[in-house]
Amino acid sequence: KIGTTVYTLDSQLIAEYGAGENTPMNEVLLRLPGVAQDSKASGSLHVRDEHANVQFRINGIQLPEGISGFGQSVDSRFVDRIDFVTGALPAQYGLRTAGVVDIETKDGSTLTPGGSVGVLAGGHDSFQP
Repeated sequence: KIGTTVYTLDSQLIAEYGAGENTPMNEVLLRLPGVAQDSKASGSLHVRDEHANVQFRINGIQLPEGISGFGQSVDSRFVDRIDFVTGALPAQYGLRTAGVVDIETKDGSTLTPGGSVGVLAGGHDSFQP
C-alpha cells in the first residue's frame, strides 16, 4: 500500500485513556492525527479537513452511507483494534479520499463470564477513575 499511512489503536491503548473503556468512540477517534469533530451535537467527524469521504468499517464490512453521529453510537468496550487508513487510498476503499476507520471487534469466545462496576468523577474537564 504505497502512499497510505495506517495508524492503529488497540484495546490496551484505549484502556489507558482517562476514562478507560468508558471513553466514547468519538473521543477515541479524535486522538487520531488529522481527525476533527464539527460539533458535539452532530458528532460528524472530519479527516484531513474533508467534510465527507470518511468510510467506516466494522470487521472489514463497510457501513452504509449516511450514518451520522457514528462515534457516539458505538461503544469502545467492544473494540479490539482500530485501523485508521489515510493518504493515497487503494481502489478497495472506493471513492473515499479522506480516510477509512476500520474497527475490529473483540472475540466473544475468549471473554470470561462476569461483569464490572466502575465510578467516574471529575471536574473542570478531568476524570478521576
